[in-house]
Amino acid sequence: MSPHAIPFALAAHPWLKAGEIELQEETGDAHREVEIGVELTEREYRFLRKLLPRILTFSGASRIADFVFPTGKKITRRIRFELVQKPIGAGKGLKCVRTTKSHPIKGKKGKHIRRETERSVTSDYAVTFILAKIEKLGRPIPWYSKKRHSYKGFYKGIPITIALDQAVGLGKYSGFYMEIETIMPLGENQKRVRRALRVMNKLARSLVGEKRPAKISYRRMLMRTSPHAKAR
Repeated sequence: MSPHAIPFALAAHPWLKAGEIELQEETGDAHREVEIGVELTEREYRFLRKLLPRILTFSGASRIADFVFPTGKKITRRIRFELVQKPIGAGKGLKCVRTTKSHPIKGKKGKHIRRETERSVTSDYAVTFILAKIEKLGRPIPWYSKKRHSYKGFYKGIPITIALDQAVGLGKYSGFYMEIETIMPLGENQKRVRRALRVMNKLARSLVGEKRPAKISYRRMLMRTSPHAKAR
């Protein structure tokens, strides 16, 4: 399918058919996202799919499509369509979220720390917003998709979420990944932030059996591989 057809195909996608449940969430305040991620082999991905439900709580499976708006500024703007397929404690359906993120803070100790604001929106709003951006830019919006399985729990006293992703549409970066994340208030003590990073790095090493370089962000993967990624 031509990239130019994607937004129009999306507008007619079965996810958005009349009668589809749209899951709405409360508008979130700005917060600090502390996250690390590593690339996995397919074998590691399948092993962790079996292991993680034994040590954490399975919190759901979903299909995600992220439309990332090119920008030269130090922020990322994104519209996410998430079709929740195997929910825990909630109904199946479509979630649409508009997200603004700062780019990861530079430096050895802060490269996985971002300011993030998320707002639940309707599918009508999301599609209209994307089409308006396409008209303004004069070209398609870069996008990719992933299947995600999520798990929640505590590790060393820190609340964490682990996502196992199978990502496509990222060129040479398409593949399997694990992300470990915790959410903190914007004004959180820096010592606690650094401790959270140490703890999550230790957990990642224990799960994959070795110290492994952190993956680059999905945004950066997309901007490096999409022909429509140039900012204006």
